[in-house]
Amino acid sequence: MMLAADRLQHGDDTIARIAGSLGYESEHAFNTAFKRVMGMPPRRYAGRLRQNGSDAPGA
Repeated sequence: MMLAADRLQHGDDTIARIAGSLGYESEHAFNTAFKRVMGMPPRRYAGRLRQNGSDAPGA
């Protein structure tokens, strides 16, 4: 999940592309796992980082 978080933060890949590259068969499965581990869905995680201009959630 840390790799996914880094790609969401610094890359231009879509969530679907990140999910597939990490071995998830669906974006939904990836979203569920990401939320369980990181505490929020990947789209919200990426948007929050871009909105805050921060490198870490909650900073």
